Amino acid sequence: MSIEPVHETMPSDDESIGCNPSSNDSLSRMIDARLSRRSVMAGGLGAAAAALMGLQAAASAPQATARTTPAATPARRARRGSPGFTAVAAGTDDAIVVPAGYVASVLVPWGTPLSPAAAAWKSDGTNTAAEQAMQVGMHHDGMHYFPIVTGRSGDRAGLLCINHEYVDNVTLFDTAYTRPIPADRVEKALAAHGVTVCAVALKNGSWDLVTRSKYNRRITGATPVSFSGPVTADHAALQTGSPAQGTLNNCAAGYTPWGTYLTCEENWNGYFGTNTVGWTPSAAQARYGLSAAGFGYNWHDSVARFDLAATPNEANRFGWVVEIDPFKPTSTPVKRTALGRFKHESATFTEVDGYAVVYSGDDENREYVYKYVSAEPWRRMRARGVSPLDQGTLYVARFDDDGSGKWIPLVHGRGVLRTANGWLDQADVLLRTRMAADAVGATKLDRPEWVAVHPRSGEVYVALTNGTGGTGAVSPRASNPYGHIVRWNETGRGAHSRSFEWDIFVLAGDPA
Repeated sequence: MSIEPVHETMPSDDESIGCNPSSNDSLSRMIDARLSRRSVMAGGLGAAAAALMGLQAAASAPQATARTTPAATPARRARRGSPGFTAVAAGTDDAIVVPAGYVASVLVPWGTPLSPAAAAWKSDGTNTAAEQAMQVGMHHDGMHYFPIVTGRSGDRAGLLCINHEYVDNVTLFDTAYTRPIPADRVEKALAAHGVTVCAVALKNGSWDLVTRSKYNRRITGATPVSFSGPVTADHAALQTGSPAQGTLNNCAAGYTPWGTYLTCEENWNGYFGTNTVGWTPSAAQARYGLSAAGFGYNWHDSVARFDLAATPNEANRFGWVVEIDPFKPTSTPVKRTALGRFKHESATFTEVDGYAVVYSGDDENREYVYKYVSAEPWRRMRARGVSPLDQGTLYVARFDDDGSGKWIPLVHGRGVLRTANGWLDQADVLLRTRMAADAVGATKLDRPEWVAVHPRSGEVYVALTNGTGGTGAVSPRASNPYGHIVRWNETGRGAHSRSFEWDIFVLAGDPA
């Protein structure tokens, strides 16, 4: 078959459309009714914005140490009340604007060499794949700063972990992006994806990259990775004939109190496709948005790894939360399968009664929000050499019209998730997390993205970007281009609380 040239643009993304065919209820159906009887926040949107600013300051404050439980720094800062600066006026200028008394500077842009031996970035796109693999990746997204030492010195030197979500075919390559896509272009694009770990330090009042640090490294789409939890590397669904490698479309992120970075694989489905005439996706592939065309990267032209007809199991290796130890530069990134497989947007860690709790949104229209809870207190598990992210329970949220909600466990053998209904084991439940959530009646949301937990009250907030949920009190508009923020309080006892109360925190857009 003939293959036509493609436009030199960023590949398209269908996350605002979605691929959820279930008849489950959605938040948007509930909200019209819910808004009529919810309590209005005193002070309106201004109060909500002030509260969010305090929460954001708490969440973004550097942790006291990367190797112990986060200290009280975020809470102390939250208690200060006022954010301490004059708000920036709304505007449309294509420029970075900061409050009076603050400065903004570029730290580590795409292409920055990570060592003195690495090649310099070339604006004409002629850097090779090998050179890109030693340079900062493209299109930064989620990130986290880990102090290298405890105490005040930690505010002056640390490790910065940065996600790289996608590549721009116009600027990454030196010639037109035409089909069939050569294998060397796929190799370079893989090298521009993933994560950068780099040492940074405050010198003479400004931050800079430490190029001679032993910690500097890249994790790319070709880096060897391992799997841990119920879905192990030897699981039949992961077998392709080649070792597992790479992490892709790294969007949001999280971090653990034991000093590791959690990078989230979001729109990984768009890298796969096939030119095989007559190929059709399986039910599971369709549920994850896999298609012959993908997002237009067309890596399958020359690399069988991304050909859904030739190597269908390769896609099962993506859609996970990946744990990286920035302090061990030779360590292998681990895909923590107990946290489920979907388009992870955020992996927000909090501690409840000593247990590890991780919240994640599935960033696509009409998808779900999840909570993972470790099987035991996380310190006890780590003392035994067991990862708190490998043994635990994954829950999915159901929001009810009356402002209550339930966390439904996605556990093989419970409810409908039984062998008699086609669910083989816990690994199967996690490989098909979206379908399991469909089966138990989770509530569809308008693109659930970042999750934040208030450091003092324990309230949880999830940003719903936009979408067309169409039903439910928890999503107020059938057409929801501006999005909103939903908050909830766990009402049950302990980390494994099965119930919560929810409300609309902020409804964005024109008040009319």
